[in-house]
Amino acid sequence: MRITLHTLSGTAAMAILLLFSLAACNKTQSQGDTASADSSAKAPTIDSNAVAFTSDSSEGMVRFKTQGGKFGFQDLNGQIVIQPQFEMAFDFKGGAAKIRKNGNFGMIDKTGQVIIPTTYERLHFPGEGKVGFFQNGKWGFVNLKNEVLIPATYDSIRDFSQGLAPAATGGKWGYIDEKGNYTIKPTYADAWPFHEDLAHCMKDGMWGYIDKKGVTKLPFIYYNAGEFIDGQAYVLTEEFWIMIDKKGKCVKNCDGKSSNPGAEESHEGHDHEGGEHEGHDHEGGEHDGHDH
Repeated sequence: MRITLHTLSGTAAMAILLLFSLAACNKTQSQGDTASADSSAKAPTIDSNAVAFTSDSSEGMVRFKTQGGKFGFQDLNGQIVIQPQFEMAFDFKGGAAKIRKNGNFGMIDKTGQVIIPTTYERLHFPGEGKVGFFQNGKWGFVNLKNEVLIPATYDSIRDFSQGLAPAATGGKWGYIDEKGNYTIKPTYADAWPFHEDLAHCMKDGMWGYIDKKGVTKLPFIYYNAGEFIDGQAYVLTEEFWIMIDKKGKCVKNCDGKSSNPGAEESHEGHDHEGGEHEGHDHEGGEHDGHDH
């Protein structure tokens, strides 16, 4: 005889329904436990005692160095994204990070995939998708697929900005376009990338500002200078640091009460000494991956 719930008493029917409910609950709980176990299987974290230092975050990635001297990356939750395996690593910029293995430099993306092989003596960070590379004593540019955009023919370079890059030939700096042609002839003792359509350059030992046509917009009268940000830049006069606008008018520290107001600002006049424009990683900062 087939027994259905309709043929049972109300009490019996309720008991059977309760048994089915408990079984379903146990099955759901079991599935939930499995899901919980799966969700807890996240990327590993690294023992804080094994870490020599961690950097500030850059593009959502935190660079760290182990006590054993290897560099890797973790996310903002402390989960390891790229295992520590590099002799040196630099912060992410433009979705790529410079790394060093076996004494040579390359670049990786945020998954740890090598996008530029570690075959270069030196590399610049990408500026507008172009990476400066050093080969046979000269500098050129590749893209993030390691395809040569501009052959290595320059003595020194800096990053592309606003479609132009400072480049030096024969001890003089000018500006090249994306095809490697000089649009501003190499006539300057030093030159830095464009910001807000102006670039600071050195001529006859003094700094001034030019536009993208090479026209002098602010005279070469400053002992040091920085890039324009929000229409203002720090410059060093014969007496002290001041902030000027794009017309050269002083807008801050005009009375010289602060010996160097730029010391508190990231856009102060650069320390132009050293080798950043030649692609060197300064000895003072190489150990923690800063490209000074």
